[in-house]
Amino acid sequence: MLLGLYWDELPPAHYQFEYFQFKPAVLGHANIPPALTAHVLAKNPKKLFNDIKALWEKYPQALTLEYKINNDQLYIEISDYALYDFDFAFALSIENIFKQYTVKPTSNTIDIPYLYLKSSHNRYSEKKPALLQCVFGYAKHNNARVSELRLDTHVSALNKKMFIEAVKNNALTSGITVCFYKEHKCEGYFNLMFFFTLGHQGLNLSSFTKIDIEKLEVTLEKSMNQFESKKGFELKDKNLDLYPKSEPQFLLLNKDEPYFKR
Repeated sequence: MLLGLYWDELPPAHYQFEYFQFKPAVLGHANIPPALTAHVLAKNPKKLFNDIKALWEKYPQALTLEYKINNDQLYIEISDYALYDFDFAFALSIENIFKQYTVKPTSNTIDIPYLYLKSSHNRYSEKKPALLQCVFGYAKHNNARVSELRLDTHVSALNKKMFIEAVKNNALTSGITVCFYKEHKCEGYFNLMFFFTLGHQGLNLSSFTKIDIEKLEVTLEKSMNQFESKKGFELKDKNLDLYPKSEPQFLLLNKDEPYFKR
């Protein structure tokens, strides 16, 4: 799982395009992922595409490119269920190639099958975590969403402070840059919900940052055992809402602060 900020419903404001258009995800039965699409007229679209292919081959983390070439037209689509900064930066790099060929946008249709430059990079190859949950939420800034890991647990009031500090250290040593928690105080114990994630991924075509989730789980489990914290929430009184809903308390917060202040 690739942790961090991504976009699927609205595009980020910090990218401005001349040729690419952002198509939001269509949920429900249609289940269509968001896409960046460009449709242009060029004098030599095959040569233009070869230059784009050379750019694509430089970046192993680039998504599969869908394209069509017909006479003087070239259509390109970059699509996935989560578009990260890298994908928007990559589209801008394609636009720089467009400008070398003096292309013009067009709305003509190309009624031929898609061709593909297929990526071998899998952004979601990790096996399902055993202790943590993979969750997705809104980052509340610049139309962003965020992919996160979540830990639900409960701990005695006596051990709470030491346990939270241990979780912070676990996150820090695992490379996590954003960590926060919510709590619900009960009699003698606390229900705690921790979140772990990163910020921007692939800014300026940089490599992705990946976290060893198994390693993080091992260190968290040791801390849970040390401070007698149990997985899940303690729900002794079924008539009470004991779900943690407090304001987020940040343990780690990187330079992407505006995205995570919820």
